[in-house]
Amino acid sequence: MIALLGATVSGCDGVIALPRPDGPGQTVGVGPHDPGTPPGGTGGGTADPVTPPVVDKCKDLVVGGKAPLRRLTRAEYDHTVRDLLKETAVPSQGFLQDGRLGLFANNAGAPISDLSLHQYFDAAEALATAATTSTRLTALLPCTPSSGEAACARKLIEQLAPRAYRRPLSSAELDGLFAIYSTARTDRARTFAQGLALVIEALLISPHFLNHIEQGDPTRLSPDGKSVALTGYEIASRLSYFLWNTMPDDALLAAAGLGQLDTPEGIATQARRMVALTAVSHPAQLDFYRQWLELNKLPELEKNTALYPAYTPALRTEMGQESDAFISEVLWKDDAKLSTLLTAKYTFVGSGLAKLYGLPAVTGTALQKVPLDGIKRGGLLTHASMLALRAHADQTSPVHRGLLIRERFLCTEMPPPPPDVMAAPPTPSPGMTTRERYAAHSSDPYCRSCHMLMDPIGLGFEHFDPIGAWRDTENGKPIDATGAINSAGEVTGTFDGAIALEQKLASSSRVQSCVTEQSLAYAVGHPIAGDESCSVQSLAKTFGDTGGDLNALLVSVVQSDAFRYRTLPTAPGACP
Repeated sequence: MIALLGATVSGCDGVIALPRPDGPGQTVGVGPHDPGTPPGGTGGGTADPVTPPVVDKCKDLVVGGKAPLRRLTRAEYDHTVRDLLKETAVPSQGFLQDGRLGLFANNAGAPISDLSLHQYFDAAEALATAATTSTRLTALLPCTPSSGEAACARKLIEQLAPRAYRRPLSSAELDGLFAIYSTARTDRARTFAQGLALVIEALLISPHFLNHIEQGDPTRLSPDGKSVALTGYEIASRLSYFLWNTMPDDALLAAAGLGQLDTPEGIATQARRMVALTAVSHPAQLDFYRQWLELNKLPELEKNTALYPAYTPALRTEMGQESDAFISEVLWKDDAKLSTLLTAKYTFVGSGLAKLYGLPAVTGTALQKVPLDGIKRGGLLTHASMLALRAHADQTSPVHRGLLIRERFLCTEMPPPPPDVMAAPPTPSPGMTTRERYAAHSSDPYCRSCHMLMDPIGLGFEHFDPIGAWRDTENGKPIDATGAINSAGEVTGTFDGAIALEQKLASSSRVQSCVTEQSLAYAVGHPIAGDESCSVQSLAKTFGDTGGDLNALLVSVVQSDAFRYRTLPTAPGACP
């Protein structure tokens, strides 16, 4: 292992430099330690009742967002080393799971541990060694070593380092990297390939590789002097990790160097180009939906198969495939409208889901697009994946299903249960329905204030059992799927069943605003708070004007003040 270059960024402006766990004098850039999420857990929205932002507060203001330090997520790390080094392995499989602050893995505040540091160093060493094998190195080099090894090494560094750091390097930084190669060759008698392996290893453990560092351009302040525009290269990174989940390509870095990302119009031009490259943009956009709706938790979901024998690993896999195929159809073949996502009368099924849904049998291994009646089932919220994820192993859960709507579609930040409350579902009882058992949440004044925001919504899904199959009765009694949304502004009111709930949400401006907020939070890498609501307010209006076009929303988000600016510290030493 090598001693890392001493160039680090400290405090609020960049990276916390920590000692390497197995040796003194070596540092690695990591994000700040966050021992846990704040009260409210996975929120990201505002607690009910919601007071709309005052229009005059936002008028004619440039309100930047926070720019806390963020480490690359596991997916971002894998995709970046793939594109940087032509790497086909998936090194993050050996990493700890991404920490979260808010709904998304890319949000700031991921915890760091000695184990994580070891994993970064070990991965860097393995990746550098693999990249400098004879065949791989030949493909990576921009020159022929036989014409001069030192010059060729320097040329590779000058080509590779700006892509790894996602910005140009100073002469001193380039000299420092070249010194690693030179020292390896002259003082340690390493080969040409071994010297370059040490350089690549240094790049991969640099804080400038491992982190999103966003300091802004001090010459480009907002009119009120409270925010600073991000540099073109910082915007390029935000664009690429938001829309592609990986590092900027050469065209994006070139646009940054030419100043083309200094205006909303220039940013939009690049965003449209990037979205049109479907091979990289579609998987990245699907990743947003999987995280937003927690579909990425499906592979670990277990059920009581004695009670629900239809729930097999194959069916679970098909559940996830259905939602992926449906979201893809809405976004890229249908009209891309939020209302269609919630109410479309079609889905994609294989043999397992066709049977679970009571649809005609399908043949073949590929999922098939099938029509739905829109009476019992239709729209995303009636997918088995969504319903099974928000149910217990042996019973449904009005709490979890109601919480899904509260957090993901209404942006209500729910507080955690009181520490002295037993957070366990009521025990199933013969002859009682779920509605009857959960009535205690409504009658107990200690629980009522929170559960009245969740349970009445979740009870509207009671026609669906714990694995998402339709049922008309429970324990011999007819299902009552009437529900209510309480304390939610214009969407407040009653409904009967999941289809009616979806229709209610599909026409709601509050839901449009919440989806806007979730998209912006994912784009900037932290839950939206404070004056950043000005960007949400503006974006939500534009989103509504497009009829809730989810693809158009992407382009609007990257032109927003919260995406393009960062808030300056309000006091010396303070973090924005």
